[in-house]
Amino acid sequence: MRGFIVVFVLGLASAAMTSAPIPKSMKASSTVASSVLGQWKLKRGDQGKVSYEFTITYEAGGVLKFDRVYGGNRQITDTGSYTTAEPTKDDPLGSITWSIKQFNRERGEKSVIKKLTATELTFVDPDGLVEEFERVEK
Repeated sequence: MRGFIVVFVLGLASAAMTSAPIPKSMKASSTVASSVLGQWKLKRGDQGKVSYEFTITYEAGGVLKFDRVYGGNRQITDTGSYTTAEPTKDDPLGSITWSIKQFNRERGEKSVIKKLTATELTFVDPDGLVEEFERVEK
């Protein structure tokens, strides 16, 4: 009986050592939801240069804030909600679906993530426009 248990345990250990590692994007500590939390400043977008500073803040619980600062003194903040989706075959880095009331109008979309690191977030919207953000350190 002991021989069977030893062989069984060694077999399990061998299988564990030869199995493929878990991809980083699938580890619980690096989910899309936890990776996007925080404030992100627009670096570059396909719509050209904007006349204001634009940041997006993703808060825990699905709260989203768009902040626009004009000339360093006038700020407009709009609040909405967001959900994240983990990587799929169609969206290999995941996506963010958001909705916000802006200028008395509800708007939203699904943004497909093209790059997500500790300091950079790039996504493309349904119209194909690409926006690049950098994390704001506080």
